[in-house]
Amino acid sequence: MRRSRQLACRFIFIFCLLVHASSSHAWRSVLYPADWSAPDNVLRFETNKMIQDFSYAGFRAGTEPLPEIGGPIFDVTAAPFLADKTGKTNVTAAIQTAIDAAQASGGGVVWLPAGVYAVSPQGPNTYALRINSSNIVLRGAGTTETFVLNTATNMRGKSILLINGPSGAGFYATGNPPVPLSRDLLGPTTMIPMASTAGFAAGQWITLRADATDDWVTEHSETSWLGYANSLRGIAYFRQIIAVDHKNSTLTLNVPTRYYLKTRDNARVTRLNSGPITGTGLENFSIGNVQHAGIGWNESDYTIPGTAGHDVHDSFAIRLVRARDSWIRNVSTFQPPGNTATCHLLSNGILINDCTQVTLTNCHLQRSQYGGGGGNGYMFRLSNSSEILLQDCRATFTRHGFVLSQMAATGNVFNRCIDKDTGHQTGLTGSQATSGRNSDHHMHFSHANLIDACTGDSSVWEARYRPYGSAPLHNLTAAHSVFWNTRGIGSGAAHVVQSEQSRYGYVIGTQGSRTGVSLGTFGGSKCFPVDHVEGAGTGETLEPYSLYQDQVARRLTGPRASLGEPRILGFPTNSLILPLTVSMGGTNVNAADLDVHWRVVAADGTVLFSNVNSPAPQVTFSARGTNDLEATVSANGFSSSARIRVILLPAETERSASYSPEADAYVRDGAFADDNFGSEPTLHLKQHSTPGFNRCSFLNFRIPRTEYDRAVLELAARTAPPTEGLRLALHSVTNTWLEDSITWNNQPVIGDVLADWAAAENSLERIDVSASAQPDPEGFLAFRFGLLISSAPSDTVYSFASRESADLPGPRLELIWTNAAFSYLDWTNHLEGAGTPAENPDADAWTNAAEYLFGLNPFVPDPPSVLGLEATAMGLVLTYPQRRRWPPGSFYVIETASSLHAPWLPAEGVQFNLLEALDDTVRVAAIIPRADESQRFYRFSVILRFNNNQL
Repeated sequence: MRRSRQLACRFIFIFCLLVHASSSHAWRSVLYPADWSAPDNVLRFETNKMIQDFSYAGFRAGTEPLPEIGGPIFDVTAAPFLADKTGKTNVTAAIQTAIDAAQASGGGVVWLPAGVYAVSPQGPNTYALRINSSNIVLRGAGTTETFVLNTATNMRGKSILLINGPSGAGFYATGNPPVPLSRDLLGPTTMIPMASTAGFAAGQWITLRADATDDWVTEHSETSWLGYANSLRGIAYFRQIIAVDHKNSTLTLNVPTRYYLKTRDNARVTRLNSGPITGTGLENFSIGNVQHAGIGWNESDYTIPGTAGHDVHDSFAIRLVRARDSWIRNVSTFQPPGNTATCHLLSNGILINDCTQVTLTNCHLQRSQYGGGGGNGYMFRLSNSSEILLQDCRATFTRHGFVLSQMAATGNVFNRCIDKDTGHQTGLTGSQATSGRNSDHHMHFSHANLIDACTGDSSVWEARYRPYGSAPLHNLTAAHSVFWNTRGIGSGAAHVVQSEQSRYGYVIGTQGSRTGVSLGTFGGSKCFPVDHVEGAGTGETLEPYSLYQDQVARRLTGPRASLGEPRILGFPTNSLILPLTVSMGGTNVNAADLDVHWRVVAADGTVLFSNVNSPAPQVTFSARGTNDLEATVSANGFSSSARIRVILLPAETERSASYSPEADAYVRDGAFADDNFGSEPTLHLKQHSTPGFNRCSFLNFRIPRTEYDRAVLELAARTAPPTEGLRLALHSVTNTWLEDSITWNNQPVIGDVLADWAAAENSLERIDVSASAQPDPEGFLAFRFGLLISSAPSDTVYSFASRESADLPGPRLELIWTNAAFSYLDWTNHLEGAGTPAENPDADAWTNAAEYLFGLNPFVPDPPSVLGLEATAMGLVLTYPQRRRWPPGSFYVIETASSLHAPWLPAEGVQFNLLEALDDTVRVAAIIPRADESQRFYRFSVILRFNNNQL
């Protein structure tokens, strides 16, 4: 319906803002205040909530960026290796020879130029290619240029690439005789009290561990784990000694402990006889596998010899075992030609096992052919590994995207990772469901891990109780892990995080279209107290946006970026300057001296930056709506990002008017059939087979006649959440009645059902009654309703507050006007003969498109002075009228250039002021400051969209 001009004037001031400032303000977790510092041994893992310091994850604990290794270069296609890069010949031996040559020379880059390299496990080997020395980089020309293709399909227990350090470098390796701790460590600390420090020295790498004794198991109420200490093995940390205090018998370690260690559980420190390999990198290539053509892709087929599931079980594209300070970057999977099942991999992607301080960045793994039981279809799996950083990694179409397993999986960080479409395998059809799904803490008490600013796209991130698998069952999967600012999009469950951790778990901030948090109940009292949840649905304004980046900046000399509070631009402003604030070491620094880059995270239209590398760009928006922007600043090899939300309010927001009923009352049958209850504070409803117990209610609204877009009846319930099965019905009523005389016997005739619904549990009903208005002879609109229980369990009573209520709001009728854009087609339909947007029927200075934009009449000549231009002390002032509402996607921007042939850029610092509000237009003044002599020319650039076509 079209709104009358009189009502537009009446309600525009009262309802000019719909955005609630309280919902857009930045907020911080109560566990991470602005003055947060890393928790120390004063806090207790068993009894205290805490956000631990996760900044140690990744290569060199985040103290250095990933290196760019220059050489020496071992080109696998050159002599003496001569690997074929067409994919027609198996080149496993040639590439392995190049790797061996690089290892023999002490390190180097094994270079795979653009091409396809066919490989497969040779003889009894469980791998196609192996690296077992430090400082080896396997490098391709890019993920769309270099392809490593495994042609073998019987890959049970095998890998395409295996990078493994010595067996004596594992988290649970025996090493030298262990030295026990002298006392319990109950909270996070780097100071380790020892029975003796003899033989220990700064720089050494050690393991700090305790056993999963029956006492430990009993303390966690996990009785099914009793007797499985050897299988579980217990808490273990791989650490470097920073300092030794022989006098006080203490060791200072590089990274804090992440769970308690008790002398009762044989807490001890062991110096290892061997160290992991270091400085090893995989980068810039894609990896894939020829599909298996066999049958047998069911959940348990991995246990049945002869099936395809059995052949591919426990296979990985890449296994990285016993490595430190290494990396995998820019590595993806690909679908080899001929893979009709669309698979990239036979089963699993990357396994990180017994590793620490490894970075995986910009890796995309997807489409496993098999995702059956026993550990198949996992794209990224961290097993007994600590301080691993996965940044900007993506898992797509598989059973599990990102997985953490076992008691030494701790301190790991997933930053800006995306898990999409889990619960799938390709099989031979291209798409089959698997019984498992999501990204999870999978088994056996992995703890103190961070999922940071990650996305679940039709998937969920989990740390829940899992009573599955073989003995010892997975059961308690996590403790003290943090889900920070998780985004849920796509289809599936309403929740994006499911958390049910031992001791404490933390879910802080969610955003997107699926923002729910599920707190499971499988573990019962084993998982008490219930995990800590804050800010579900408000993650967009959580500060800091990334916990990991903020903690790195606090600990090191990296930058910390900030963009402040969300910005709200009223109509007609469509641009602003966004200054980036950067601090280092707690002191603000000049962002202009640093590397800055802006990007659009999400927007309702086009976003124009005057300079994407400016610390304070002018930003112009094409559409009124919500826009999320991100600025990343880099310095000293570290990066920090900040996000800001900019909301452009529409020309006229949705407006409404609210009315109280002219009369409301309930009536009752039986002995009360002639009684009037019009002055009661309650509207009663009851359905019963016995006369004298039935009640129904009536409402009458009478308002000035007007047109509206929607009408909503709002009722506040007095009754507690109703019994399941209670339904209410709203009926039309045609004849009039009086509040002080209505009874059961003279009640008006109840007509058709307008709405039928299950009673709300939130005690507030909102019913759309848009089509129920009845004009009356005196020029008013009448809304007359009968309210009944339509079905209910026996003897159910329900009630609402009446207009006489003193403690609850009475019934309200809300009329709503939504102000849709007045399209060009609508405009020309009212102006027959106006023609196309480019025509000019009145032969003035303005085409029909301009007449539409400026709210003019295309049949009446208008002077050029419709646009005014004046030079003032503030700068140039351009004045013009514009239509109040524009079609989606239409916008304008004032641009400037140094010459007519130079690039046009949005003019910086433009301010738009509303001068005058007319009927269908507003008059606007744009103040354009002169920044420098480069701004010699200006243009008023307008983009209009008519029926999805840009003019």
